[in-house]
Amino acid sequence: MIIIVFNTILVKAQSDIIYPADSGNIIFNCKIIEVKNGNNVYYVKDSISYNVVAIAITKDGNYIDLTKYTESLNKDKKKSDLYQGHDYKYYEKLYLKSKGKANSASFFTIFGFGFTIAGVVMSFDNNSDNDKIASIMSIGGFILFNIGLPSWIANGVKANNNKKAMEISKVQANLSFGTTKNGIGLTFHF
Repeated sequence: MIIIVFNTILVKAQSDIIYPADSGNIIFNCKIIEVKNGNNVYYVKDSISYNVVAIAITKDGNYIDLTKYTESLNKDKKKSDLYQGHDYKYYEKLYLKSKGKANSASFFTIFGFGFTIAGVVMSFDNNSDNDKIASIMSIGGFILFNIGLPSWIANGVKANNNKKAMEISKVQANLSFGTTKNGIGLTFHF
């Protein structure tokens, strides 16, 4: 008698339903523990814990649609893409501008590093006249290096991103020989 009551409670406790996002089989007779990140469902079935990405669940008899989370996630992803709908010339202009800034920053970085090393080397000789010049070169080189390096990195990344956006915004066109609705001929696709 106790076993029958226990099994009834166990079956009743595991009556949730999960509709997986990967078009897999619907998961019946489980107990949903929690839903994280909008559509990651953690559940127990036959005393074993699992997790799955789902589009919907039925918990305690209530149907809950999780697709709104995945739609908002896809919208956020589209907003963060490199290509924002501008034409090729727009991204080319940004690319050339950031590439020029990266080249200028590399100049500051390299010369700053060189001045710093030269200043340190000059400070090791025994000539006291070079000590003041060595200090100025070391400090100036250090400042140039620390201004140039972050700018070089940032503008280099920006140039690469704009170059990728340029490639995406290119109009893809091709001319091929094949069949058309009027017979055989050249077709131009863009």
